[in-house]
Amino acid sequence: MATKIKTIATHLRPHLDEIVTIWLLWKFGKEKFPGIEKAEIQYWSEDAKKTAKEYEEEGILLVGIGGGKFDEHATRKEERKKDSCAATLVATALGLNEDPLLENLIRFTLRTDINSSNPFDLAWSVQVLNHEWPNDSEKVFKQIIPILDAYYETQKEFSGETKEEFKKKAQIEDIQVCLKTLKLVTIISDNEQVAKFARSKHGCEAAVTIQKKSKGNVQIFTSKRYFLNLTDLVMMIRIEEQRAKGKILMKPKELSPKEYCEHLSKEGTLQEAEEWFFHKETQALLNGSLTKPDIPPTKLTLDKIKELIKIGVDNTRFYENCNVHNCRNCPWNKWFLRRCRKLRFQTFHSNSHS
Repeated sequence: MATKIKTIATHLRPHLDEIVTIWLLWKFGKEKFPGIEKAEIQYWSEDAKKTAKEYEEEGILLVGIGGGKFDEHATRKEERKKDSCAATLVATALGLNEDPLLENLIRFTLRTDINSSNPFDLAWSVQVLNHEWPNDSEKVFKQIIPILDAYYETQKEFSGETKEEFKKKAQIEDIQVCLKTLKLVTIISDNEQVAKFARSKHGCEAAVTIQKKSKGNVQIFTSKRYFLNLTDLVMMIRIEEQRAKGKILMKPKELSPKEYCEHLSKEGTLQEAEEWFFHKETQALLNGSLTKPDIPPTKLTLDKIKELIKIGVDNTRFYENCNVHNCRNCPWNKWFLRRCRKLRFQTFHSNSHS
């Protein structure tokens, strides 16, 4: 029968690696290490006086110290365990390497343990807390554990409830974007993770996701892997939203068509089209959000929004009866599309030199 573990020992000022490792042991290690879920943590400043095996027989499990099975560091007798950290060693011992809920966390922990962390990531945060409280490792530990718990619960929801809701509710269709066939997902849901799921490999790697909330608000998200540009769509949505309210956006006389297009596709919110916020960095168009829950819902139907998306994101698409010499009568002329302005310029330029 395995010895009951009463204590987990690690070094002072533990890194993210040791904190994640102890969290994994607490949460998943009780069958292999009886008592581990209630084990207290000790932070040792001196080198281990016995072997890791001897300590374990006494109910003390070493993490990141002592040259034992959960210590990747080089010792006098052994070289550093290659491509390993304490978290990966524990994950292997507990059979967690293939757990989809933990794979990203374990991979991140290994990367930041082998390489330096980036400013403001979780590993860097641990360093800052250790600097702030150099003599209180327990306080640092207690700041990070709730984050790991919240991360795991979010991952469980993502792979459970969110996955099931996506399977039941998501409408998936193909759209053409610059001669490529991509996925457009439409879903009515209040789930905060469902749009992310749609864009992930676990969903359908959607290029564009339309999520409508129960209150009627709509968000349009894009996947960065496809490098879509929503500039034209932003103009179209803002113009059509005002038309749905019985208003017409008129170009001010002092602005050129180009300047007016730049105005209508501006990042953020426009005074004359306050329903929609454009986030340029992520190429997302939001009719309300988690931080702005009181924005009035759009008056555009989902069918109308899908129609606009299919036109707006494909800059190779023109009106089926396009006549560059009769743009004023084209139903797309009201949208000031960049592709249309470019085509008119090229046609004019070509004719002037013929």
